[in-house]
Amino acid sequence: MNNTSFKADMIFQLAEARWGNVNRDGDYVEINIHSNVYDTHPFTLSYNMGEDGDYADYSEAEKAELILESIKAAYQDFDVSTETYKLLDENGHGIEGEPYEMCDVYKAQENVQVMIECTYDILSDIYYNGDIEKEIDKCKNMLCLSNREYIKNKRTKNEPVKE
Repeated sequence: MNNTSFKADMIFQLAEARWGNVNRDGDYVEINIHSNVYDTHPFTLSYNMGEDGDYADYSEAEKAELILESIKAAYQDFDVSTETYKLLDENGHGIEGEPYEMCDVYKAQENVQVMIECTYDILSDIYYNGDIEKEIDKCKNMLCLSNREYIKNKRTKNEPVKE
């Protein structure tokens, strides 16, 4: 790990600076991942950072890595069908605030899965390879890439060169 002085809280600061989707209430922190700007039912990752919380016995560096791993696990364990089903009424239509058609709710949940993956990729890339303070400042100044731009750039870099 390059950032030996890295504080777990900086992950939340970066997520907040980049997406503005972090809620704090004392020692409790939530990262809300929305499928789009109209999404009223975000996928939420919750953390109790207090003395009685799940991370109380860990160093700051260990907390940061555990938080990153929990985001990665959320992506790997995310089941689009199950999450879609939770957002449908008894007639198979989206509940209040969700798209009406089942297929549109499903597409929105596919977006959530991509957003969780992107959240992990961006945060872990910066955590392991970048300058977290610089990245937070850049995001606060609105110079950061959107999730979709980040994914597009990532895929472009990883594609083999066509001859």
